[in-house]
Amino acid sequence: MSRILKLSQKLVFNMKLVIFAIAIAQLGQLTADAVDYVDRTGELAPDFTLPIWEGSENVSLSDYEGHIIVLDFFYWSCAPCQTSMPDIEENVQKYFRERGGNADGIPVQVISLNILDQPDGTNALIESSGTELVLDDTSNAIQSYYSRGGIPLFVIINGVADSPSHQQWEILHHDSGYYGSTYFRNVINGVEAPLVSSDSPPIFLQQPPAFKIREIGGSITVQTVGLATGAYTTTWKRVRDGLVVGSGLTLNLQNLSPSDAGEYVAVLANENGETVSNTFELFVTLPAPSRVRGSFSAVGLPLPIPDNWGGAVSNQLEEFPLVVSGSTLGTVSELSINLNISHDYIGDLTIYLMSPSYKIINIRSYRDGEDDDIIMINAPVVGFAGENIVGKWKLLIGDNKEGDQGILNSWSLHFLEPQFSFSEWAVEHGYPADVDPEQRLNTGTSLLQQYALGDSGSSFQVEPKGTGVEVSFNSPGSVGADVQYLIESSTNLSDWSVVNYTGMEDLNDRMRCFVEVSNPAATSFYRLNLSLPPSE
Repeated sequence: MSRILKLSQKLVFNMKLVIFAIAIAQLGQLTADAVDYVDRTGELAPDFTLPIWEGSENVSLSDYEGHIIVLDFFYWSCAPCQTSMPDIEENVQKYFRERGGNADGIPVQVISLNILDQPDGTNALIESSGTELVLDDTSNAIQSYYSRGGIPLFVIINGVADSPSHQQWEILHHDSGYYGSTYFRNVINGVEAPLVSSDSPPIFLQQPPAFKIREIGGSITVQTVGLATGAYTTTWKRVRDGLVVGSGLTLNLQNLSPSDAGEYVAVLANENGETVSNTFELFVTLPAPSRVRGSFSAVGLPLPIPDNWGGAVSNQLEEFPLVVSGSTLGTVSELSINLNISHDYIGDLTIYLMSPSYKIINIRSYRDGEDDDIIMINAPVVGFAGENIVGKWKLLIGDNKEGDQGILNSWSLHFLEPQFSFSEWAVEHGYPADVDPEQRLNTGTSLLQQYALGDSGSSFQVEPKGTGVEVSFNSPGSVGADVQYLIESSTNLSDWSVVNYTGMEDLNDRMRCFVEVSNPAATSFYRLNLSLPPSE
């Protein structure tokens, strides 16, 4: 694994390199052909991952290993939901939190899943009910698996391993309708914790994750759950130097820097001893470059859309031009459009986009029975790949019925760099499928992973040598003769320039080279790019 390495000369290296990560066990997959209205009580709950409602991060069921989990499916205008949600929050979530868990000390987590995309009403209900954790299931992927024909819908799941009373991930309750907090408390209190003797150190009900990837300046929250017969403490330590970086069951790190990269452990301790968790590794990466090659907006707007009646494209569509200029933009890889139209009845409209070479793609067809206004934000447009970007693009709009009026307020085009899935590429080249478990997308013509480098272990080493530094690192394996190494230097982690290196050698699966440093006493940052071109 690659981590941060800091020398006395204040040199910090960053590496873009393939990482072979530890596989994370999956609880299962939700099946697309799930049958509605099946009572799944007694079955094992499959894992799932959903985004936080109006948030940027994802949450998985498996994140709450060691908990008893209550899934609450709702939508904003559901009258029973408006009654049950505040009661669940007050008399289940808050009730067990104040008591340190259920009768055996197992923590309880309510996860509410919104199934209807109506932000204003949803946010109002979330605020009025005091609901803390809400996921976005507006695709109904999870709700359709658990559907019992009504909302609210509740599923109670045991996430505790080695419980004497239930299997881990066993579904304890599954039904629509709210049975009341007393019933829910009884079900939750029926889950027994693993047996821990009075003379034993604490045990982990939930281990930290194997690793997480975050950008410089970001933040991270990692949680663990312990169990003991009496009081115990929890501390978090950085492995490379033993530094205590936090206490309590949750570790919060803010404003991450390259020096935060590395391995961490949680330590549970009581009078009988201590228990150390599995290693959790944090990768702190350089910010990903922008994918936007160029953005261009039409000028001279707003303009009215003539009220026409159908006909041929050549003489019945109003043209609204947008001129793209620039000498290095090349051809289209990916294209998206922003469009804002005010109209009394948008069912009247047919909309096309025409390239400078006169290729025409339909953006929107005439369809009766629709209301007013069109707003598109970063809507992908497919069909222009390989077309020249520079020139006059035209938006062609036809108003196919008389009577309703419209105005084109604005439109713009956004040309993007190609996007690659690193995981898919890695599998094609024989790397493990879990090399990039977060399925991050990488930009550019080669696939690069950016990770900070560490001073524990021998994965990557930097040693002062005369007027520069000697760099050595593990060979990435059999990736072909077309692998290229590029070393860049920066003083601010933003602006990078190529530096020369000499003598790149392959020494028993380790690569070594020498980098000339003009001012070894200055604060400098270096990064090594391992370029792995995608398949032809």
